[in-house]
Amino acid sequence: MENCDPRFEPLLEKFDTDAFELCDSTTYGLWPDFTLAYLNRAWFKFAAANGAEHEIRKRWGLGTNALLAMDEPLRGYYKTALTGCLEDGKPWGQDYVCPSATIQRKFYMRAYPLQHDRGLLVVHSRVLERTHNSPTAPAIEEFYTNDQGFIVQCMHCRLVQRCDHNDQWDMVPTWVAQRPENTTGGLCPPCFAHYFGK
Repeated sequence: MENCDPRFEPLLEKFDTDAFELCDSTTYGLWPDFTLAYLNRAWFKFAAANGAEHEIRKRWGLGTNALLAMDEPLRGYYKTALTGCLEDGKPWGQDYVCPSATIQRKFYMRAYPLQHDRGLLVVHSRVLERTHNSPTAPAIEEFYTNDQGFIVQCMHCRLVQRCDHNDQWDMVPTWVAQRPENTTGGLCPPCFAHYFGK
């Protein structure tokens, strides 16, 4: 395996690692501290399809903490869930969306503990892909910049909060493709309920 820490390979001995390299599901291995120990080809293929392969190779290689790719409160949510998976020795799963500017995508993430608590294998399988069917809004900063000077974008569905109506969140494709520098992460009410409603 090209992108695998040699120390991690023994943890995958019961798996068909050739299948990992050939499948379309983004698959990666994590050490118990959540640093990346294995990346399959689909990891880089997905990045390339979304115009981010160079950035992914530069910033998200082996040894990088995967949790740093997300902001709070999702970082804490996933840290708790993955820690529980390691401690319980049982697989754990979560569905999530990852839209592009034009395509709505839904994935199912499944984490498998390796040799009980020595690491994790995480598989992201695409379960839905279709053109957005919700209305879109133009990227007009004055409609979305709040009193603190930030544009709040949902970390899960990527909708953007209106500053004049805090309960309204819009799909702004321009900002899904390229976030403004003054963007901060948040969770819209439905996505907050998706993660923390229970």
